[in-house]
Amino acid sequence: MVAICCCADVFDLEQRNKKISLHRYLSSLLRLLFVLRRGVLMRIDEMNKKILYLLQQDGRMTYKDIAKAINRSESTVRDRISIMEDEGVIKGYSAIVDRGKVGLHCCARLFAKANLEELDSLSKKLAEFENIFQIDHVSGDHNLRFTVAAHDYSELKSVINTQIADLPLEIIQTDIIMKSLKEGGPLKLQ
Repeated sequence: MVAICCCADVFDLEQRNKKISLHRYLSSLLRLLFVLRRGVLMRIDEMNKKILYLLQQDGRMTYKDIAKAINRSESTVRDRISIMEDEGVIKGYSAIVDRGKVGLHCCARLFAKANLEELDSLSKKLAEFENIFQIDHVSGDHNLRFTVAAHDYSELKSVINTQIADLPLEIIQTDIIMKSLKEGGPLKLQ
């Protein structure tokens, strides 16, 4: 009787290992398929859209909670998130900080014009400034838009007149942001 139980336990363990191995194999195969498609726009299906929407609402949401919300297995969610991270669909995770509560009470959005040949290098220089937290290449009368945060108006003026004024760009317009009503937030993916 003992020998039969031991054989049955070994058989169950072998079956379990085969299931685990099959799951790992299928996960690896799925990753390989996406790697082979590198350079081609990754297809974002309905399940990926739901996962992305949930992560935009709460970037700290667990695989388990996401799986429960979309009625899928935790491993499926984990694999899909991992693939979207590898493919650059998910660029990273960050906290949304209330600038006023950390002492940055003055923000301005600047619209500027720069030579097209210098636009990329100029954007990299702007990205090095601690006070600048968003930089966009745009169309219109200006080709560059960036947002500056400061403790107060005099610091904002100092950043613009000392750091930014030395750069090879022409500031077209400066808008002081009186109140931000929505920053970030989930994008509804169609």
